[in-house]
Formats: sequence, C-alpha cells, structure tokens
Amino acid sequence: MLNKIKNSDNQIIFGSRYEKNAGSYDDNFVTRVGNFFFTFFGNIFFSLNISDILFTYIVAKKEAIDVLKLESDDYCLCVEIPLKAKKMNIKYSTHPCMERARIADKKKVKAFSDGLKILNYLVKNLLFNSVNRK
Repeated sequence: MLNKIKNSDNQIIFGSRYEKNAGSYDDNFVTRVGNFFFTFFGNIFFSLNISDILFTYIVAKKEAIDVLKLESDDYCLCVEIPLKAKKMNIKYSTHPCMERARIADKKKVKAFSDGLKILNYLVKNLLFNSVNRK
C-alpha cells in the first residue's frame, strides 16, 4: 500500500478484503453480507469505486486526511472517509489485504445497531447531499 501511494497520484489507498489475493479470517456471514450491502450502496448511490467500504485500513497522505475534516467518532468513519474523498475529488484507489483472525480481543462492532447507524449516515448524505453529520 505504501509503494502504491508513493508511486501514483493517489492520495488515499483503501485496503480491501474482497479483491483477488485478499481475504479475512475475522469476517463472519453477517459482517460479510453487511459489507457487501454497504459497499454496493456506496458504489451505486455515491459513484464510489471501492470494494470494501467497511474496512478502515488506510494509507493516506496527511494533507488528504486534513482536508477531509473528519467528524465521526464511531463506525460511520469508515463510510465518511470515502464519501468525503469522492466529494472533494481526492484521488484514491484500493489494494488487496488479508485480515488476520483476532487473537486477544473480541469484535466490538454490534452488526445490527452499528449497521443501522451507518445506513442512517449514508441515507442522510444521499437525501441531503452532505457528508457532515451535524
């Protein structure tokens, strides 16, 4: 990912668990289906070109992150970053990654309640053409 950002004009590289030579040992059926849904939603309604919208494994140039003026303090951050990058014409790409199984902790994400927060964030941005929560 570091080589990709250094050797291209991309400002942000998003890691992806769903590309060729990528995967996850931490995903389960519910999180995989949810991610497919949110990625599809983002690609269709916001014209993103991303393969894993909920994986916040990112390499970015500092100035690109600074200009985004990120506001989320929860799981909505994973969709706020690509939505704002797209809206601000920040060049981005994806790169295949392998997510290892957890060894010391349990997932803190609550698939349904956190999924509803993310869906609410996406729908608000779709309806009001804004990427700010407040």
